[in-house]
Amino acid sequence: MNRKGVEGLPLKYIIIAIVAALVVGVLINVTSTIGLSVEDATGMFVSKLENLTNSSLG
Repeated sequence: MNRKGVEGLPLKYIIIAIVAALVVGVLINVTSTIGLSVEDATGMFVSKLENLTNSSLG
C-alpha cells in the first residue's frame, strides 16, 4: 500500500474503519453473550419456580 491508501482513500480512514468494525464486532459478541447468560438465568429461575409450584401443589 502506498501513502494514498486503497483507491484514493487516505490510510487514516481505512484504519479508523477497521478499528470501528472490530469494536462493533466485539460489542455484538459481548451483548449476545450477556443475552445468553440472562436467558439461562431466567430459564433456571422459571424452572425452579415451576418445580416449587408443582411440589407444593402435588
